[in-house]
Amino acid sequence: CDAPSPIAVTSTQTSMQKFAVLHGCFIATAAYGSPMAHELDALRAVRDKGLLTNPLGRLAVAGYYAMSPPIARAIASDERLRAGARKLLRPIVDVAEAGLRAASHLK
Repeated sequence: CDAPSPIAVTSTQTSMQKFAVLHGCFIATAAYGSPMAHELDALRAVRDKGLLTNPLGRLAVAGYYAMSPPIARAIASDERLRAGARKLLRPIVDVAEAGLRAASHLK
């Protein structure tokens, strides 16, 4: 104690962080109450890996982005509409999740 020590120098490097940008999925976000709901992961994957990879899919996504915000606002403000939207989305989410599971098994 109280004895000087030699100077030690070191360097470290951290890996680059990968951040996810959560956007789109307006109706599902309103239905499930959070952009972090796990159901949205599968829907985003279908959008990003399927729809956005071709012109027709990009057109469909652009149309959805143009029309869905007012629908999402209406759904978000009424629990009955949220429940109905979840019921309508459930088969779509199930198919999207099944596709993700199948794709992960192919890797």
